[in-house]
Amino acid sequence: MPVKLSDLWSVGGAFSPTRAATSALAGAGIYGLLNPDSGIGEFMGMGGGSSQPTGYMGGIPEYTLNRELAPNAFATTTDKVDPVTGAPISRRPGSMGRQYFTDTTYTPTGNALASPVAPAAPTAGLSQTDQLAGLLGGLPEDVAAQFMQNYFGSMGINFDAAETTGATTGATTGATTGATTGATTGATTGATTGTQTAAAAYNTFLVPYYNKILTDAQITELVNSGYDLDQLATSLGISGGGAGIQNAYTRIKNKIAADATATTGATTGATTGATTGATTGATTGATTGATTAETTGTQTAAAAYNTFLVPYYNKILTDAQITELANSGYDLDQLATSLGISGGGAGIQSAYTKITNKKDVADAYSAITVDNEYTADEYRMVADLIASGKTNITGVAKQFGVTPEVVADRLLNTGMMTPDELLTYYQQATPDLTMEQLLGRLANSGETTVKEIAGMFPEYTEEEIGFELINQGYMTPSQLTAQYPDLNTQQITAMYNKMGGTKFAQGGNVNGYYLGGPTDGMADQIPATINNMEPAKLSDGEFVVPADVVSHLGNGNSDAGAQNLYSMMDRIRKDRTGTTKQGRQIDPNNYLV
Repeated sequence: MPVKLSDLWSVGGAFSPTRAATSALAGAGIYGLLNPDSGIGEFMGMGGGSSQPTGYMGGIPEYTLNRELAPNAFATTTDKVDPVTGAPISRRPGSMGRQYFTDTTYTPTGNALASPVAPAAPTAGLSQTDQLAGLLGGLPEDVAAQFMQNYFGSMGINFDAAETTGATTGATTGATTGATTGATTGATTGATTGTQTAAAAYNTFLVPYYNKILTDAQITELVNSGYDLDQLATSLGISGGGAGIQNAYTRIKNKIAADATATTGATTGATTGATTGATTGATTGATTGATTAETTGTQTAAAAYNTFLVPYYNKILTDAQITELANSGYDLDQLATSLGISGGGAGIQSAYTKITNKKDVADAYSAITVDNEYTADEYRMVADLIASGKTNITGVAKQFGVTPEVVADRLLNTGMMTPDELLTYYQQATPDLTMEQLLGRLANSGETTVKEIAGMFPEYTEEEIGFELINQGYMTPSQLTAQYPDLNTQQITAMYNKMGGTKFAQGGNVNGYYLGGPTDGMADQIPATINNMEPAKLSDGEFVVPADVVSHLGNGNSDAGAQNLYSMMDRIRKDRTGTTKQGRQIDPNNYLV
């Protein structure tokens, strides 16, 4: 009859603790002899030596725990701020982050607890077989039998194939029992250990976010961390709880989506517009892109606008800064309002126009050599500057060191301007100026001759123009004589009178002119009226000062102006004759006989 493995621990089919113990010790001994390095012999007490203590056997150090009440533990304020909103957080009992005690520390005392007690010796008076039999006998028979099955199986002891079924059944039962027991124990231990590990990992995760105003990236990390948002909000002191974190994250996603949509909308709009036509593209692309961009890009655009304005606040703007504003692409009225510039956007544009005009004028002037021998191209360049409004005749005169009349004369005589064009530019400064007054001003300056004026107005003769200038008070006979060397003053005066002139023959209204003629300087033979009202008798060689000029000399007071003229007369006479009195009248004929 073959021996079964179960015979090692049963008698007549019933479990026998004594036989099981005897078999176990015998099996261990045999296994120990075959495998001397296994240590099982010593485990079963067969090594002959005594069991030695293992591990650390020294004393246990003694420490003192240190902990005390934290400073300002019961204060009602805190220096922390909400990480999302940046608002200060008020402190209240039990609120997150409230620490009432300092961190715990341990200080060595220098003492040590007693060393561990050596293992107790085996129970006296009982053999190993009896002790093992007692242990096995205390187990349920099926558990004890399974233990033996596993015990001998671990040493590779098997008698026949018939035992395979039993081994399989035993292994299944053992595995089930072991798994159940192990799972229960492991789950309990794992849960405890896992809880501690998870808490440590959670605290480590929170470190970068404490006491900070969170960035978009950090808010995104919190939401995607997998931790409960309400727990995170409580730990980090975020107002609004988990909903506050979620709302902030939603705004971030909307912003990102809006930026992407704006780009996509613009691209789609352009593509659609190019493909399907300007109308469809403008409607689809512009509406989608503009609406989305306006909704989502307002904050970004406002921030960029405010940043752009910084260098221009509370300053007198330079030409370069005005140019930057005009070319910035921002609405000029908006810029003017933001910077407090009077005149609005038109004020900025006007200043910019003056700057560009000044630059154009400077560039043109730099191309002209000041040598009083100017070419037709140079005259044309000056005429174009005046015609474009970038400068005026007075500005040109100042640049080249001449009078405005010289500039006007050159422009007329070179054909760069007609009299009408010239009058138009003069009227920008003097709106009421007439053509006769302009020509009289040019003739009086000596820059433009009567002959040249007659050439501009072929419908009039030189005599008509010359005598009209005399009649209007812009020239005197002596000035006209200077332009016609073959004639003397008496001849021109006679010609003037013959053509109906009245200023010298019959007397005229005194508006301010020099009286040139053959009469005695103190004759008082020329009749005239002052302001067409008061009769007067004048002499050749006298100069009548207009009433407005007299008033100007007195800063609006004619009496004061007249006094200044009398003072001038006195100073001249004093320096010339040694007295302020006019020389006495004589009869020149008495000295010519």
